[in-house]
Amino acid sequence: MKAIEFINKNKNTFFNIVLILLALFISSKIYKSQGKTMESLREQTQEESKKNEVLQDISSLEKKIGLYKDLLNKKDAASAINTFGNIAKESNVDIISIKPYPEQKFTEYIKIPFELSVNAPNYHSLGKFISRIENQQDVYMIDSLSINANNQPKELNASLKVSTVILIK
Repeated sequence: MKAIEFINKNKNTFFNIVLILLALFISSKIYKSQGKTMESLREQTQEESKKNEVLQDISSLEKKIGLYKDLLNKKDAASAINTFGNIAKESNVDIISIKPYPEQKFTEYIKIPFELSVNAPNYHSLGKFISRIENQQDVYMIDSLSINANNQPKELNASLKVSTVILIK
């Protein structure tokens, strides 16, 4: 009897405690699921940030490539021959002959080869000539070099194969 009276007397308190425990259980489940959702959103945010960084890098590289394409495409055989002549004057080298070869077409670029025969008073002048060709803003590559000493004192004959490239847009 005492138990029944105690239950009847505290009926509302028991109901409230059970209701509070049920609410705590449900809220903990909701909290855990929201925590998982928040963590996945943080991971997605980090991934998107990394993707944005990569896209910015790609964009800057594309701009650089565009600038290089513009530099490489501004030349032709006549401008290359003029460049060789100007460099020869600056280096105190005499150009005996320039022989352009046919263009070699590749998938991404066109290679224009030349054969130059030059006379230089010494190795330093010849070295300065070669260095200035390779250090031009436009791309020039020395493919081969053959040096012969001339019968005249301190004069060198050299044969160079030089190439330049034009990118295909």
